[in-house]
Amino acid sequence: EQVEREKKKTKDTFQQLHSLLVVREQLVLRELDGVVVVARHELEDKRKALDALRAAKESTELDLAMNKLKEVQKKNLKNIEDGIKDELSKPLSVKWVEVEG
Repeated sequence: EQVEREKKKTKDTFQQLHSLLVVREQLVLRELDGVVVVARHELEDKRKALDALRAAKESTELDLAMNKLKEVQKKNLKNIEDGIKDELSKPLSVKWVEVEG
């Protein structure tokens, strides 16, 4: 009878320990789920920030390219104007051509 009581007591203790382990496991899993959710949100925020930085970089690069193009266009226009002024400053030479007729 004493042995049976000890067996039952041991079995009850084991069941209690098992229940505690299951509850602990569930708590740990819930905690890990929370950590994963937070990490996911942080990762999404970092992705959005990175996308914004990429867009800003592309916009800046486009602005720089447009400014360079404008500089080249101004330089070309200045060269054309200088060429016209140079041609206009030269004396006109007139050739007379006699036409029979």
